[in-house]
Amino acid sequence: MRLRYSKRSHNQTNKLLEQFVTGTLALTAALLVGVKRNSVNAFYYRLRVIIHDKFFADKQNHINGTHKLLEPSKAPLTQI
Repeated sequence: MRLRYSKRSHNQTNKLLEQFVTGTLALTAALLVGVKRNSVNAFYYRLRVIIHDKFFADKQNHINGTHKLLEPSKAPLTQI
């Protein structure tokens, strides 16, 4: 997997992805891969956003990246 606009090498990205899947903390993953902790935090955050967006896209619960938060509040208005 390769993230767009990433300065990390393909090998580092694969190692970080492996650490993310196993649930390794950012500090430990940084020491194992040889990158800074903040870089690992940013990588983990981007992965969580991708996973979150893919989950909601598969469930068809969002439009253009925004979730249908107002759907329950619109339901009583349409029944009147």
